[in-house]
Amino acid sequence: MLQTQNLVKIYKPKKGVPVKALDGVSLKFPEKGMVFLLGKSGSGKSTLLNILGGLDRYNSGEILVMGKSTRKWGQSHFDSYRNTYVGFIFQEYNILDEFSVGANIALAIQLQGQKPSSQQVNDILKEVDLDGYGNRNPNELSGGQKQRVAIARALVKNPKIIMADEPTGALDSTTGRQVLNTLKKLSKDKLVIVVSHDRDFAEQYADRIIELADGKVIRDVERLQAGITNEELVPVYMEDSVNLPEEYILTDADKEAICDYIQKMVNAGRQPRFSLFNKNASAFQPTDENRIPPSQEGYKLIKSRLPLKFAFKLGASGLKHKKFRLVMTILLSCIALGFFGLTDTMASYDYVRTAYRSLTSQDNHVTYAAFEKDVEYKDGYYPGFPYMNEDDLERIKEETGQNVYPVYSADFYIYDNLPKDPYNESGNYYMTDFSGCIEVSEALLDDMGAELIAGNLPTSGNEIVISTHLLETFQAFGYTTRNVLGEEITVTIKDAKDILGLTLQSNDTVVTVCGVVDTGMDMERYHVLKDWDDADADLLEQLAALALFSELGYARGYSLDGLMMVNKEFIDANESSRILSTLSYRSTLTVAENGAIFDAYDALKTMSRISTDTTVWLDGVARTALADDEILMSRNMYYNLIFAMFPEGNIPEEYDYERLKETGADFGKLNGLEITFDISDEKYSIDQYQFESVAGQHKLKLVGIIEDDNLYCVVIPDKFVKIDIDNNIKQTLS
Repeated sequence: MLQTQNLVKIYKPKKGVPVKALDGVSLKFPEKGMVFLLGKSGSGKSTLLNILGGLDRYNSGEILVMGKSTRKWGQSHFDSYRNTYVGFIFQEYNILDEFSVGANIALAIQLQGQKPSSQQVNDILKEVDLDGYGNRNPNELSGGQKQRVAIARALVKNPKIIMADEPTGALDSTTGRQVLNTLKKLSKDKLVIVVSHDRDFAEQYADRIIELADGKVIRDVERLQAGITNEELVPVYMEDSVNLPEEYILTDADKEAICDYIQKMVNAGRQPRFSLFNKNASAFQPTDENRIPPSQEGYKLIKSRLPLKFAFKLGASGLKHKKFRLVMTILLSCIALGFFGLTDTMASYDYVRTAYRSLTSQDNHVTYAAFEKDVEYKDGYYPGFPYMNEDDLERIKEETGQNVYPVYSADFYIYDNLPKDPYNESGNYYMTDFSGCIEVSEALLDDMGAELIAGNLPTSGNEIVISTHLLETFQAFGYTTRNVLGEEITVTIKDAKDILGLTLQSNDTVVTVCGVVDTGMDMERYHVLKDWDDADADLLEQLAALALFSELGYARGYSLDGLMMVNKEFIDANESSRILSTLSYRSTLTVAENGAIFDAYDALKTMSRISTDTTVWLDGVARTALADDEILMSRNMYYNLIFAMFPEGNIPEEYDYERLKETGADFGKLNGLEITFDISDEKYSIDQYQFESVAGQHKLKLVGIIEDDNLYCVVIPDKFVKIDIDNNIKQTLS
């Protein structure tokens, strides 16, 4: 009827270490009989009962009900399963005090979709020895009587399984025996599973005892019936105990076997246990689950529905006795209705059309607008900036009726051409880099209301036009360059013509300024930021300055003012570099020794894409390529992984990379540290380029640490990356 296979349940608190409540529990239950789940607090017995009853979900493994797997069940399936096959009995009774004993039973009958009758209610109460108690209120009953009412309520649906969680925990021993006698009587036709910590009750009433510790089954025995002959009196060896017949005379072989058992327990750090049983009393032997036949009964679920009048009665009763809750309910209902009205109003508001009308009106003085592309990726994963393509530009042009000009990404900084960092001098008023680049033309300047005030438009791929805002930066700080002897010289910039012909350099890119454009941006609005000093400003002034900082950043980032203005030759020569920055993979790293998991999200590289000049090879052998089972880590990534392995900070000496390197010792355990590389199967499409991660789980060994503090990456073998792109940039990637 009921079976578990390798059942695992892990509780993950917000703080602290995850707790494995069940660890690979496999059990097969018969169709009838009384089964006790024993164990200390925290052993997993209540967790197992809750999972068997569908009150809690398991992490892995499987539960079979009537031979049907529950692995893909949703909450509604478990609700119907409980309503059809399971009757629950709790330590706290869970009887509704608002209803009489008979009404409690009647409600349970109605949940089965049946119409209750007085005769039916009386018959059920009679079955638990409560005949005539139908009109009593629950507060007039003793603890044992309340528990029997709970049993009666569970019997309404004639369940195949009764699950009782500490049913005698709140009762004295005499009353507890009365409850167990009732359950024992029911177990003749049903499967009764009882969670208890009382071993005496278990050995007296159980047909089978399953004992748990640390989430595992440590003892599983079934009752051996009375009337044992002398020939059958033999020691019974179980996993954690030996049952010795009271009148049995030990043989030499028995003594030797018992000594071996004691030594085995001592070696395992466990306490040997012995128990005696009388030949005329029942005893237990290891359970043989092979004797439990498979279920022959059909599988059918019944959905439960709470009658509307009972729902209103329960709600009204709760509000009657809890006036504060009534007030709060009314208040929250009013707030909810208010939010509903606000949400409905906002939902009917077409913000796209409104924004477009605002931008295209005649009195807003907006000359151009910026567009961004946003893409929602699988599982919320964001592999890189979603660049626009020609189709996107055409769509915007069709829907707005306006000219659209593409803006390309650019990593170009001008720190090397300034004598000092403007940011340290005056916040972010002055420019230090370009937000992108754009192909400039007379048509572009006319469309955007800009004017060329000095020089000319670019005629070659190494010429650019700058904005008056960048010109203002050089006017404030001067222009720095070096002569043929390497000496630094500074040139004073007074007006636009002084900047013409000077070169700007960022990394390996050198361009010459050939023109200056006035973009029409009102920079006087932000002049207060030039000499801004927080020390002399009150709170309101600081907030106003913060708002201006933010406004200027957006204005510069999304306007012609912050762009490099170049010609098509420059764009064609540099366009592919923006594609390379989008390569990324999703993965995790697992250290085999203790199962610590560390996220290497967006940090994977191959040796062809990174410099390994600073690598310390743990086995002393330098490589130009990684073998298929090898992996490299940057020093930053390695220590993040080590802290994941040892979160308390007590890093063993054999993993202390810096100490091992300083002492010149053999890297030992660190060399070849086994790591499980687990990469998900995901594909990303960016324009015409396709990037695909090679999915799977692979065991790799650590062979080196890259000592570059600017790196945060894991270097993997080339075989884990498949790239399908245009031939014209394959050489760049290789």
